[in-house]
Amino acid sequence: MNAKKQTPRTPPLSSSESAAATQSPAADSLTLWRGIQAEVGDAACDGPHQCHSSAVGAKPCGGPDSYLAWSSKVTDPKKLQSLLEQHRAARLAENQSSGIVSNCAMVTDPGARCIPNPKGSGLVCVLNDRHSGGNAAI
Repeated sequence: MNAKKQTPRTPPLSSSESAAATQSPAADSLTLWRGIQAEVGDAACDGPHQCHSSAVGAKPCGGPDSYLAWSSKVTDPKKLQSLLEQHRAARLAENQSSGIVSNCAMVTDPGARCIPNPKGSGLVCVLNDRHSGGNAAI
């Protein structure tokens, strides 16, 4: 009888382990993405003046992979910008080492707005629809 070989599961990284994780650009970009998500949190807002959008990642042809809505009410802009820059560098290194290609389509900044939270109470920042652009009031 042949036993099926099991691959050991890797536990989530602690904050000290994630800071030291340098196995590969992909691991770095994933760790940084988790840090970005933690920094943004629920993107709670009181009004449109607190909502912002920032470029995320890097396409092989240039430009960002996407955009992220965040709130200056709950997010430290300097810390977020540092994480985004580190993530971009990790994605660039990942793209170069893997030889990956993309569609080279330019992703434009849609801007962000403050809307009633669809998952609960309060207000949250979300990206605008691609065709609307700019900041929109609630």
